[in-house]
Amino acid sequence: MLLTFHGDFRGGVDSVPLEERIPEESDLHTHKHESPKVMTFPMGILAILAIFSGLVANSIMDLGFIEAHWFSHFLHEKAPAFNILIASISTFTALAGITYAINLYRKGISELTNPTILGVFSQKILSNRFYLDHLYEGLIVKRVLYKGLFNFSHLMDKWIVDGSVNCLGWLGRNSGKAIAQLQTGQAQVYGLGVSLGVVVILLFFQLQ
Repeated sequence: MLLTFHGDFRGGVDSVPLEERIPEESDLHTHKHESPKVMTFPMGILAILAIFSGLVANSIMDLGFIEAHWFSHFLHEKAPAFNILIASISTFTALAGITYAINLYRKGISELTNPTILGVFSQKILSNRFYLDHLYEGLIVKRVLYKGLFNFSHLMDKWIVDGSVNCLGWLGRNSGKAIAQLQTGQAQVYGLGVSLGVVVILLFFQLQ
């Protein structure tokens, strides 16, 4: 709310004349004027509706033939009690934004070269977009995602997935080398192997 009223009333304060922002050699018109009726008339209607819609639709008191909280009763809802503390805080915040905008911009752009402490603080907060990018990039992206989830996924891929595949490949290569030592191409070695196989089979059946 503070920033809303600050931004709205900044446009209504004679802060920076157009002559200071547009060079003299420019062909642009530098005289200030109100917007045409085709723009101001609809905005005026919206402003009136915005002011009175809440009061008429859900007033906290009876307004003649309009019952208090009639819209809440129409919806079969219980209207909350009027909270003077919340209303006071909202009003004070709105007035603070209006006052800050008037004091900051009424003397023109030269006043902004020597801003107040509040001006420096708000400028730093707003220029850094409430530090949401720092929070997102520094904490969520770098720490949670990069150093957390993504790093964990990298370790799982390196040691579990790649490790399992590399282990199977190592077993295949080395077991193949061991078996290859038996394939000498000599008939007597193969005959010895067949004989040993027959002996093992006979012993197996003998022990049954």
